[in-house]
Amino acid sequence: MLNFDVLAEVMFHRACCKSGFRLENSKKIAKEFIGKTLKEKLEALGQQKWMGHPHLTENGEIYTEHCAGSGSSDNIKCSCWRFDGCVPQKGKMPINYCLCCAGHFRFHYQKALGIKLRVKKIVSSAFDSNPQYCSFLFEIIEKNKMVKIGKLKNNIKSRKTST
Repeated sequence: MLNFDVLAEVMFHRACCKSGFRLENSKKIAKEFIGKTLKEKLEALGQQKWMGHPHLTENGEIYTEHCAGSGSSDNIKCSCWRFDGCVPQKGKMPINYCLCCAGHFRFHYQKALGIKLRVKKIVSSAFDSNPQYCSFLFEIIEKNKMVKIGKLKNNIKSRKTST
């Protein structure tokens, strides 16, 4: 079995819904919230469809949760389109499969926030023995990624125009 970080990276690359309106919303937040706090950016993400409900923890990590179904404990479903709204009791899956969904959030959060994240933990899942909202904890491993990239691009442009 692959270790957690390797499996999380594999599932990150496998994650679905990395384009379309979700990607556009992530890019829009990145552009419109330059200079805003991480908390403000997370609040904006949480208002977008299919972006979970992210917030900053006391430890400076990002926690998010989401749910398919009505949200009541007797109607929680897996939100993965591959399972077509599977009711967890009818379709047991290894909890590590949820790293694919975590990869979806990680991808969009990195785009919107301009930081690099690592999936630290699958906190809960619709596939738990007592089904709950799916929730994930992300560790911030590199801040201001987008700022660094922007500065690099500007430096390259200025070198080209000065020669």
